[in-house]
Amino acid sequence: MATAEEGSSIIEDTVECRLYPMLEQNFDMRQELLTHAMKYSQFLKEITRNYVWYFEELRISVSPTYVMVSVTFKDGIEDEWFVVSLMCQLTHHFQDVVVNIVDGDGEFLLIEAANHLPSWLKPETSINRVFIYRADVHIIPKPANPAQLVHYPAGTPTLLQALSLVRSELFTVACKPIQEVIQRRIKQQSPSHFTHCYIPVKVAHLLQHNKQLIAAAVHCLCDRDQIDIKACRKMRVFPVEQCVMSGVTFTRRLYAQLLREQFQPPRSAGFHHYGNSVAHDLGIKLTCGFEILMSSFNTKVWNCQCDSNWNHFIASLKDKGYFQGELEGSKLHKDLTEKAKQFYTKAVLQDSCGTRWIYANEAHRIMTEIPLDEHQLEQHLPPADDDKWLEITPEQLDQMIEQVQGIKLAKKVGLDSVVDGMTSFIDHVSSYEGVEFPR
Repeated sequence: MATAEEGSSIIEDTVECRLYPMLEQNFDMRQELLTHAMKYSQFLKEITRNYVWYFEELRISVSPTYVMVSVTFKDGIEDEWFVVSLMCQLTHHFQDVVVNIVDGDGEFLLIEAANHLPSWLKPETSINRVFIYRADVHIIPKPANPAQLVHYPAGTPTLLQALSLVRSELFTVACKPIQEVIQRRIKQQSPSHFTHCYIPVKVAHLLQHNKQLIAAAVHCLCDRDQIDIKACRKMRVFPVEQCVMSGVTFTRRLYAQLLREQFQPPRSAGFHHYGNSVAHDLGIKLTCGFEILMSSFNTKVWNCQCDSNWNHFIASLKDKGYFQGELEGSKLHKDLTEKAKQFYTKAVLQDSCGTRWIYANEAHRIMTEIPLDEHQLEQHLPPADDDKWLEITPEQLDQMIEQVQGIKLAKKVGLDSVVDGMTSFIDHVSSYEGVEFPR
């Protein structure tokens, strides 16, 4: 069985959660894990319904021995800690599940709680010792005396040993200060930003049915190349003749990114009738982002009927009673099949097809399967959120630094001493034991 030590092999800016449910004996492990993955997917979908991810939604997949939940968060560090919050909620609901969470830095929960860790806990001694179980952080202790060797391994525990200890009556719950640090961190979620955008009715239609597409469009626009710009010359998918003022919800990071992005659309795109307001500027950028997104939707359209793995997956769901005895063709059967299809495309196809293709596929599904109701799009809009949060005064910056570091800044510090102090600080090393402040 895999260990929970693989932080070094994780893609940068990605958080991975390995979920270990209690499994039945003498059963097809992969199929049982798929069944668990479906349950977790539905649970997480409900509580993330109104959340807008910075780069991509949760990805759920199945390995030979565990269910994987992962997110590539790029610059959206708040998404990483939202995932920690989700794992706490999931393990509270499914109380048999033990979760190990790592990112490219390894056990980042320990890094956050560095000032409260026992002296023996270092990166090399943390392997298979740090988990989330029933919404709490668990750290398997090292034996403090010979008598405890009966319960706790002196060396690195195997994963099976670790899971058994966490689920046992033995004390593995981390101390209160560690729990408080993690809980305080996951509550520091950045609020969203609601604003007005002048966009084609097709774009408004997409965002009405899937808010997450906003992230895909913003990244397509901001990461564009010359080939992408060609897609904006004719605006074949999203013609700009029929537009509407629509309310759009961004993450604050996505809003700031799109607002500050320098972009001049091709003259042939047809935006000459747009005004100079922020709503029009954002609308131009957003519309071109969606046009670029849909340019990646091509002949790679996935056909479930021709996918033998999909057919095997559906057969296994039938065996597990997923369809609740419903006849094929009934409304409930169709709804359950659609949920299974959405799970499958994200769990199986995303790695091979890429995030952009998955979102383009979702946009195409909405445009072809859900009728566009223009009257529903023409609604009275609440006021846009104030974006003064984009401006930070020196005093606010000092306060933010104090909150993070817990250190009051000196009122008067010379520039030379700041530079010298920062140089000395960079030369030192931080670890689970906390930052080594220069003396």
